[in-house]
Amino acid sequence: MSWNLLFGNIAVIAGLANLWLSAYLVHHWRNIQARSLFFLLMGTVVWSCAYGGQLLCPDFAVKLLWVKIKSLGFVTIPVLLFHFVLVTTNYYTSAHRRVMYFLWLWAALVITATLTNHIHHLVWADARLIYLPGLVSISFERGWFFSIYLAWAYALLTASIIYLIRYSTSSNPIQRKQGALMLGAIFAPWLINSSFFFGPEAMTYIELTPISFIISSLCFVLALFRYHLLRLIPLAREAVMDGLGDPVIVLDMQDRIAKVNRACVQALCLEHFPEERTLLSSFSPQIYQLVCKSRGNTARELDVTMALTAHPTNTKSTRHWHVRIAPLRSPHQVQSGWLVVLRDITHQKEGENALRGAKNFVKNIINSMPCSIIAVDRDFEITHWNHGAHVLTGTPAHRASGQNLTSLLEDITSLYKDFSRAMETGRIQRREKQELSINNRDLIVDIITFPLTSITTPGAVIQINDITEQTRVREMMIQSEKMMSVGGLAAGLAHEINNPLGGMIQSLQVIKNRLSNPLPANLEAARKHGIPFDRLVQYMEDRKLLYMMDLAEDAGLRAAKVVDNMLSFSRSQTGEKSCHSLFDIVDSTISLLQNDYSAGGSQRFKSIEMKTMVLDDLPAVPCEKSMIQQVVLNILKNGAQAMENHTDPDKAPPQFIFRFFMDKEMACVEIQDNGPGIPEHIRRRIFEPFFTTKPVGKGTGLGLSVSYFIVVDTHKGKLTVNSSPGKGTAFTIKLPALPCTDSPAQA
Repeated sequence: MSWNLLFGNIAVIAGLANLWLSAYLVHHWRNIQARSLFFLLMGTVVWSCAYGGQLLCPDFAVKLLWVKIKSLGFVTIPVLLFHFVLVTTNYYTSAHRRVMYFLWLWAALVITATLTNHIHHLVWADARLIYLPGLVSISFERGWFFSIYLAWAYALLTASIIYLIRYSTSSNPIQRKQGALMLGAIFAPWLINSSFFFGPEAMTYIELTPISFIISSLCFVLALFRYHLLRLIPLAREAVMDGLGDPVIVLDMQDRIAKVNRACVQALCLEHFPEERTLLSSFSPQIYQLVCKSRGNTARELDVTMALTAHPTNTKSTRHWHVRIAPLRSPHQVQSGWLVVLRDITHQKEGENALRGAKNFVKNIINSMPCSIIAVDRDFEITHWNHGAHVLTGTPAHRASGQNLTSLLEDITSLYKDFSRAMETGRIQRREKQELSINNRDLIVDIITFPLTSITTPGAVIQINDITEQTRVREMMIQSEKMMSVGGLAAGLAHEINNPLGGMIQSLQVIKNRLSNPLPANLEAARKHGIPFDRLVQYMEDRKLLYMMDLAEDAGLRAAKVVDNMLSFSRSQTGEKSCHSLFDIVDSTISLLQNDYSAGGSQRFKSIEMKTMVLDDLPAVPCEKSMIQQVVLNILKNGAQAMENHTDPDKAPPQFIFRFFMDKEMACVEIQDNGPGIPEHIRRRIFEPFFTTKPVGKGTGLGLSVSYFIVVDTHKGKLTVNSSPGKGTAFTIKLPALPCTDSPAQA
């Protein structure tokens, strides 16, 4: 058998093998990678079959014709190979697409030059047959244009190999093996082709490049069927795993690595992917210990803090990870391995800690505010309740959250319009000096409603400022200033009235004495004028002149008493103070009233129930006993009259409650009755001089005013009143518990 017949048939068989492989690729025609490989293989088919025809045909002219047909293959193959490599390695871009246009133009030019070589002889200048033992071959004297084509073809082959090497070294194991097989498919024809052009003369008679395409076919078969070159699902799975930002490790049942993704390699600071079937314990001891400790029959998730780098003791490499360890099972529930997914949650943890710190900081600020801060949604459900609201209502935040505002603050329902208006208009609403009853306490508050603009939970923030104490202090200051000014006025007025009033009373007494008493001087004067004295006296008695004089004198004495009270009201007390027990003073005053006082005639003072509550042991206080008794007497008189006039049929029996206690450095007694109480507009003026609610002639309006000055001005204490209509009245006397230099006096 001649060499022409042997190599010619082998070349044709190689072409047919590639043709069969091309036919398989037709089933994947929608895949651009399959189409590119199809055209590349068809180029090898043309080259191989045309070279086989060249060897098998004896006629020289026919051989030249096969050479020209062969040029269709060997000219287009470099361009087709470059395109296939770009598509496979995902480097094919719009810029490469423009380059391909120029490459195809050059290939078309080379093919045209080859087909028309008999005209210009640029590709080969001469061709002749060479006869060797068992072999007939064609020898070409190649032209300069062929040398340019050869350099161009080898440049494309070199570029293709560079792209494949870059792709293989930076890819996962399966893609690395695909790249290695494609490199083998390129290198085999390239090396043999280069030996044909640049090797020894003996190798230039037979071109083995088409035959080497059998090696290329085998490489492509392995890449297609063993490593899924064109199958989208495994490639997609690999792409998804490598595209994940979280490290992923797939283990078999012996804890050997079946697969890791790029993120895992980067997280462990490795330079390359680990070899398949590497033990996890040698790949990452930290992850191995975690897997052994945490895995089970079902998926487990946990948060850990660890370092995955080669230096786990470095605190900078320690990070927070959310780890999921799940068994891998087949559709028949047979376990084949483990899937370990690690998610770096360091930034999330840092953000959560920062958010938690900011939340606690804002919460502490809100809770540190002395006022009550309450946040509600549109349905007035409570969403925030600070410590001030807890103190105000006695309800802790965990119980208040989620409840309706009405269930905790019933008196605030009248302000719902303000809350709704703030939400609707976005404007701040204010209410000043509102009276609220909270936990059986009557409070005066300022309420400010701020609109809360939120996409998820719009609502309002309600700020409640308890100004009860400030209001009362302010009223007391106003009262003190008013009393001081009225005191000066009363002093001047009393002095101006006292002198003529004294003269009037004295003159009236003298007149009565001279007209009614049979003194010698009076008898002598009557005899002198011829008036019988006894008849004069009888006349005045008949005309009730003496009675009228007594009435005038009584009226003058009452006026003098008023003036004396006014002078006491304005006079600076300089009496000597001694130590007395508040309890004894009150007790003696009660005894005095029970023996000597009738509260309104029909109800005697003895019928009023007395209750005493000693909450603290009170020390003796320096005071003027008679003055403090006067204060207690005035308070008890007013309370008794108020309870007598209270006509509610359902009322309890009249009652006084005396509470003795200490308030810081003050000894205190609270006197509370269960009468009708005092309206707010009267309570504000209760200590004003001459202010009274009694009928004309029943009171002067100076009792409580004098009491106020006795406690506040003379004894440097405090006298306050707390009352609401229908809830009784409580007066509190507070005296400084100063050290006593003498023994406590007996009341």
